[in-house]
Amino acid sequence: KKGGWNNRQTIDRFVEYCKVLFDNYADRVTYWQTINEQNMLVFAGRVLGQKKKSWKEVFQGNHHMLVAQAKVMQLFHAG
Repeated sequence: KKGGWNNRQTIDRFVEYCKVLFDNYADRVTYWQTINEQNMLVFAGRVLGQKKKSWKEVFQGNHHMLVAQAKVMQLFHAG
C-alpha cells in the first residue's frame, strides 16, 4: 500500500518500531536480530516471478533494509 521497503519512510518507521521493542523488552531479551534472511525477503518474489518489481526496485528495497538495520544498531549501542 505504501511501498514497503521501497519507501524510504519505512526506514524511520522500522527504527521507531525497534525503539519500542528496546524500551519495553530490553530487560528480557539478551540477543536481538533485526531482519532475518534479508536477501530472501527482497529477492525471492522477483526470482520466483511473484512480484513484478524491477531489479532497480529490488535493489532499492534491499538498500533501505541495510540502512534501517544500521540505524537500529546505532540506536541499540547508544542505548
